[in-house]
Amino acid sequence: MNKREENLVRILYEKKNIFVLVREMAEHENCSEKTVRNSLDRLDAYLAKFSDDLKLERKKGKGICLKIREGSKLTLNHILDSDHVSEDKLTNDERKFDLTYTLLISTKPVTLKKLAQKYYVNKKIIADDLKDIGKQLERYDLKIVSKQKVGNFVEGLEKDKREALSRIIKNLGEFNKTKSILKSIFMPYEIDIVNKSIMDLQDDINASFTDESISALTIHILFMIKRIKLDQFIMLSESEKKLVKSKIQYSWAVELAKSLENVFSIKFPEDEIVYMAINLLGIKYTNGSNMEMGNFIEHSDSNIIDILIGMLLDDLENVEDDVSFKSDEVLKQALRLHLYASLNRINYGLPLENPILDKIKQMNPYLYYEILDIVDRFNARYKMHIPREEVAYITIHFLASIERNRKDAGKKYSAVIVCHLGIGISNYLQIKLEKIFPWIDFKGSISLKEVRRYAKNNSVSFIFSSVDIDEPGIDYIKISPIIDKADEANIKEAVNKRIAGMESKRNGKIDKFIYKKFIFLKKDMKNKIEVIRFIADKLQSSGRIDDAFLDSVLKRENIDSTEIGNLLAIPHGDADHIISSTISILTLKKPIIWDKEQVQIVFFLAVKKEDYSKDNTMRNFFRCLNNIITSRETIDKLIKENDVGCFLKSIKDNAISSGAN
Repeated sequence: MNKREENLVRILYEKKNIFVLVREMAEHENCSEKTVRNSLDRLDAYLAKFSDDLKLERKKGKGICLKIREGSKLTLNHILDSDHVSEDKLTNDERKFDLTYTLLISTKPVTLKKLAQKYYVNKKIIADDLKDIGKQLERYDLKIVSKQKVGNFVEGLEKDKREALSRIIKNLGEFNKTKSILKSIFMPYEIDIVNKSIMDLQDDINASFTDESISALTIHILFMIKRIKLDQFIMLSESEKKLVKSKIQYSWAVELAKSLENVFSIKFPEDEIVYMAINLLGIKYTNGSNMEMGNFIEHSDSNIIDILIGMLLDDLENVEDDVSFKSDEVLKQALRLHLYASLNRINYGLPLENPILDKIKQMNPYLYYEILDIVDRFNARYKMHIPREEVAYITIHFLASIERNRKDAGKKYSAVIVCHLGIGISNYLQIKLEKIFPWIDFKGSISLKEVRRYAKNNSVSFIFSSVDIDEPGIDYIKISPIIDKADEANIKEAVNKRIAGMESKRNGKIDKFIYKKFIFLKKDMKNKIEVIRFIADKLQSSGRIDDAFLDSVLKRENIDSTEIGNLLAIPHGDADHIISSTISILTLKKPIIWDKEQVQIVFFLAVKKEDYSKDNTMRNFFRCLNNIITSRETIDKLIKENDVGCFLKSIKDNAISSGAN
């Protein structure tokens, strides 16, 4: 609003519910009546966006009246202090964004002419916008209907309109100007009231919702209130209502509705309370929640959740050789909390989205695809429809368990210090070395004469000594009694070499299953099917896989594409059809569209399940792969390479730099 429009608001608010002549307002503002009418048109559009509680009423011969809904909490300060509609021209995306909101919230058809005037563009541009918006709304089972001499409106179920509204609000951060426009949909005090009611509910039920869930629930409830005031109600079937009312979340919804009815001067219909309960059924909980799961999980829900968790734990138990998922109670509780919400969202038709799905796949492709395999079997056996977005979230829980258990396992390496210069120097050396190597567990200091007996009775990774040790079979790292910068660099180099030696004995090399004869460089192929068939034929003719492996790879691609970003793909199939573990690599002259993204380097994985877990070969391979995917320089180098030997050396060099070999 400009200054004149603010003054008109003040005049109308002071005489609220009383008609004021346009002539009087023109005299007050020292301008023409036409100027006042133009300002009132803009003001009318602003108030319509600002709140359903406000409306400008015009009567011929009587003037203009600001009607305020009875019981409204709005004050003049609320109206004037709100973020105002920017008069700057919107970008194309911002206009479409705002147009989508206008159509979804409107209870009457809107003509192209009116929309063109609103956005200061011609009707052809609005018509093109409507086509694009219509395609976007199809995902919510909504349709834009255009009728001559009537206008344009969105056709579909009320709950689908609300889901679309909530989704565009969640994406507000993409467009700054549109965000400013739409911030006036809800008053700050309205948002605060709904937030407080949700916080009070959490206290009452002794639960803790995630921030994301609180935000989503707040938006749903605010739109619920707005649509109820517009007489646009959710309609649910009797069977749906009966099922939901048997859940404890329905009692939560009743409590939440009661806390909001008096404040917003509305009455929540039963169907709306049931819809609120459905949203509560799909809410996610933090691990800090204190409630007992058994208090609100139905027996049948608990059974199906336990079955899926059991399948996951059984099949993944040996994925990490130093982690036992079955013994991780934190993991089990986190999975139960998460899956309870997720299965409810699936069962009640609530959307499941995962904006970081591709990043999760890149973090640990093997774990992701193993979980996808388990979930796919679970879906087929129990007629469920858990999507890949949910598979990625489950993967995160297992990745967290791996990190947590590795951290809890304590320091991986141990050391003892041999010093011949007394306790003072011994203590100094230990403090200094602990600072340089905080991840080594220093057991203390011993004298030179104690070395043989100590080494015989104790297993330590390193012996640091300030004096030469002549005992046969005793490996040690020589250090100076006073460690300067140069000494520190030499000690670090010696420690790294020692670790590399220890790890190479314990771990498998990343190229253990990579053979030069199965590396194919700069091939000219048109699509992923051609690539997969080519490699599968080479491996089958060499007796590495059986004839069913190809079909299992193609089936896996149909479930979820194996592209992992940055021009890489890792097709793989059923381990039951692998004869000898092999990783084949193929590069393309030109990138191809794999599924949605371009791919130019293919790692074809035909590795037996037992070879994933018996040493760290595959863990190191995926660590190396993750290093490659984050380095555009490495990817370009591999794509340009013509020589198989040099190509394999580049892979090995990358493994060393990433600590994978």
